[in-house]
Amino acid sequence: MKNEFFDIYRERVREYDGSRLFDLDKAYFDDLFSLLGTILSEKEKRTYEPDVNAELYKAVENYSENFLNPDRAGALLSMWFNEVQGLAQYVYFDDRDELFCAVLETSIRLLCAFEAGFEEGIRPTEDELKDIIYSYLNDYAELFMTLCMHDQYAATDNFIKKIVTDADLCDTSYLYRYGLFVGEEELETASAFNKLTDEEADRMAATYVNGYIEGFRMTGKDITRKSTVVCYMPLGMEKFMRRAVEMFEEKGLKCILSFYPSLLFTKRTEFNVRPGVFGKVSLQCELDHREDMALFFGNRLRSRKLQVLERAYEQFGVECNAFSGHACVERFGSAGSDVKRSKNAPAYTQRQLKLKSEYQQRARIIANDYIPDEETSFTIISWPVPAVSEGTGASYSEILSEIIRVNTLDSTLWRSIQESLINVLDRAKYVEVKGTNGNETDLRIMLRPLNEGETNFENCLADVNIPVGEVFTSPVLKGTTGLLNVKSVYINGFLYHDLRIRFEDGIVTECDSLEGSDAVKRMIFDNKEKLPMGEFAIGTNTVAYAVSKRYGIESKMPVLIAEKTGPHFAVGDTCYSYEEELVTFNPDGKKIVAKDNELSRDKKYFHVHRDITIPYEEIGSLTAIGKDREDIIVNGRFVTKGTEKLNEALD
Repeated sequence: MKNEFFDIYRERVREYDGSRLFDLDKAYFDDLFSLLGTILSEKEKRTYEPDVNAELYKAVENYSENFLNPDRAGALLSMWFNEVQGLAQYVYFDDRDELFCAVLETSIRLLCAFEAGFEEGIRPTEDELKDIIYSYLNDYAELFMTLCMHDQYAATDNFIKKIVTDADLCDTSYLYRYGLFVGEEELETASAFNKLTDEEADRMAATYVNGYIEGFRMTGKDITRKSTVVCYMPLGMEKFMRRAVEMFEEKGLKCILSFYPSLLFTKRTEFNVRPGVFGKVSLQCELDHREDMALFFGNRLRSRKLQVLERAYEQFGVECNAFSGHACVERFGSAGSDVKRSKNAPAYTQRQLKLKSEYQQRARIIANDYIPDEETSFTIISWPVPAVSEGTGASYSEILSEIIRVNTLDSTLWRSIQESLINVLDRAKYVEVKGTNGNETDLRIMLRPLNEGETNFENCLADVNIPVGEVFTSPVLKGTTGLLNVKSVYINGFLYHDLRIRFEDGIVTECDSLEGSDAVKRMIFDNKEKLPMGEFAIGTNTVAYAVSKRYGIESKMPVLIAEKTGPHFAVGDTCYSYEEELVTFNPDGKKIVAKDNELSRDKKYFHVHRDITIPYEEIGSLTAIGKDREDIIVNGRFVTKGTEKLNEALD
């Protein structure tokens, strides 16, 4: 689309007066066009001012009272307000005029429909409005996907990266140059991170970068064939990321830093790991708009998405070939949110969920043609934000220092300890886990028989999942039966109480929590039915556990760290999805053979993997049962020979 259209649409937004609208509709369009006006003004003037940033995101900040809320505007109009809100993060891009034109044109078309209805004394029907927005999704599908793919695989030298590498970090006003929502949390995080010593920043970055590189070595993948890596980053952590970028590029990998996709066609729905650089978010807003695509998704849109996806991969084939994987950074520290969707929030039907699953499967096959799983890897690390210290009596810098210690622990000690655990587990036919102190867990986890030189469990050190500290396997589903119960657990940004999941032959048959079974199914299971137990693991990072208990931040810990602080179980796919044929070995030379289960063996994938950890104090016993019964944990303490040192932190 030519720039002349952009100028026409911009003038139309400036001319808006709302005089030909019913009062209720006028309130909505007053706010919508006010937001568009602010976005367009800042796109032109580029003031980078805090007050303008606050104005750009005031609807997010005051979500409950705003038309972003589906309980105020209804599902369809709140969805469109959220789409316009998503445009705000592109305000400082120089190459997004077509994207702006698409959103501006559709906003004007919606306004015209309401103005025409006013003239006739009747509001437009929902079907008429849906047709307008569906046309937007269909007509601009190729644009959305092309820009998304460019940002993921080709944006090696954009202004986002220049902020990370070149900004004066002593002045936190640099945060406003992104165009993302900047709150007090981002400012305080930046202030604290920028006070880290160079030695601390180096240690943090080295753990992150070396963990990524080690992931390739452990799986026998050749990283020298690759030249780019995508880095995720929460705002405020630039000092750490700047050093990481330098280290990656010293190793021959150019870093791609781009934004978490915000517009509906390409938006992702994860709450914990956000694929890109991101600022302040409203979990309530994201929860309510997580299934906005349900308003339009059907066979036609599924086919259209697959069509433009394949074309985009063809267009960026060279860049995809250079891509090595994702180096992810999470943030944590805010208290778990209540799981309550607005009553008018869109929701997928069962038919749509089936279509969505089919789309995911086909999209995964297309992606693998251009970016084979056997050629890429990833790593994930998590750092706290200032809210982590609230109610602890400790300062943020004190807790940050402790998490730096946890994330940079020397993995050599854990290697031998975890080998001791694995040696016992590999003698077992199954593992029995029973809860205590009010925890009613009673589970039997089946393991596969082994030949000489084989193991069921991966000795997980600080590589793809940082910090160090777990052994894990893919259970045999048949015979894996019983109740998994956790009194309190933080998953995917939300806190659940008395979570209960029952398995029969490895498949979920029942689930519930104090927040309700619907919350569990939507937010933990991602609306998927009959999910298997994809992973059984024993977390061994008692240092992380002791830190979380000392400061009382157990409910704030991210899954990435929490999963290392007790036995845990993943609902969904195994850890080896799409890589079952890849041959890997533990450091002691044993071949890891438990990579699939009865479902993944037939390429049945769910694209869900949710870890649920039982803290040590809720474990009455964890026992490996083969020819003999061999206790591993009793009353929250490790009892296997060779694991005694783990109890020092617990004591």
